[in-house]
Amino acid sequence: GPEDHTPPVVVRITPDTQSVNFHRDVVDFKFDGVVNDQSGPTRDLNGLFLISPRDGAPRIYWHRDHIGVRPKGRWLPNTAYTVTLLPGLADLSNNVMKNSVSVTFSTGPTIPPYGVLGRVFDWVAQKVAPDAVVEAIQRPDSVVYFGLADSTGQFHLGPFGAGTYTVIAFIDKNKNLERDPGELWDSVQVKIDRTQPYLEMLAARRDTIGPRIATITADDSVTLRVTFDKPLSPTAPIDTSRFSVRTADSVHLTMLWAKSLQQYQADVAKELADSARVADSLAAIRDTTKRAKPAPPPAPPVKAEPEPPKPSQPAPPSVVIIRLALGSHLQPLKQYRVTATDLVNLLGYKASSTRVFATPKAPAAPATPDSTKGTARPDSAALKRPPPKRAGGGRGGGSGAP
Repeated sequence: GPEDHTPPVVVRITPDTQSVNFHRDVVDFKFDGVVNDQSGPTRDLNGLFLISPRDGAPRIYWHRDHIGVRPKGRWLPNTAYTVTLLPGLADLSNNVMKNSVSVTFSTGPTIPPYGVLGRVFDWVAQKVAPDAVVEAIQRPDSVVYFGLADSTGQFHLGPFGAGTYTVIAFIDKNKNLERDPGELWDSVQVKIDRTQPYLEMLAARRDTIGPRIATITADDSVTLRVTFDKPLSPTAPIDTSRFSVRTADSVHLTMLWAKSLQQYQADVAKELADSARVADSLAAIRDTTKRAKPAPPPAPPVKAEPEPPKPSQPAPPSVVIIRLALGSHLQPLKQYRVTATDLVNLLGYKASSTRVFATPKAPAAPATPDSTKGTARPDSAALKRPPPKRAGGGRGGGSGAP
């Protein structure tokens, strides 16, 4: 027969969504055909099902054309649950489901109206974080509501009751649904007493070790670019009191200023804008008698693609620009030592660090043309002149001497 290219379809979920007083052992997903029990990232259906709130990895029971799902422990009484089948389930022809399917129900008589919406960003990269893991931990009993952000970084957790929750979002780099050291994350504690509060989660590297110098480069003989191994607190001061630059024999170089890369770029942009305004004003003064040109016809409208969402806060700094005084400029092929003192990370932890760097050799001077070659006119005396013509013209036609 013809090849089947249709992915599995969920034809029924038990219980129905929005059901109450659920007392069965498992939630059952029924499909339109036999599904592959080796689907998913771990080839055993694990990782394809999420239960919120969760108490660990769910129990999965495969029965050819239907799959049963239950918590690691037991269903909590009087609790609303959401069970989600993630994209990735395949049939025996390896046709894979592309969309997720969820069911919401309660083990009690009601489903609470509360939840939390939001979007997760990679704060430093200034872009959305698709598939980020989001948890809402109920306080004080630590029930963990759990979900994933979509392809635009948006998430929706719930339903759950009113109360105080710690919301954690992290970029799950290794896709194990657990927050591991080094992964980017953010957290906020909220009191939920309205239906859908909205949260902006700014995932970044956060830990208890203060920032340290990673690299140093010289942009020119008076400008240093100091890069740190993690973001700095955007509220902590960055100035020359936090840095020192010394030669190999411990002579201090004078610094004019130290500022974050973002502040430096903003200052340069402002200077350029101010210069452009001054130039425009001078041009207008010189051209006061010139008649105004008619406005050009409006350009046809262009349908622009919508800009991707960006976080409301600029990226935290991780690069500092240091400007040296002219009398303290860097020498070629020399070693220098930069020390950063009490720089603060995103969690408020401080660290001091020192790093040595060497300047490259000075660039070769550009070649200049020799002024004595190729520019003087040739000596006319040195040019060969043609011999004079004989009288009478052509070859053998004249008379000889008497």
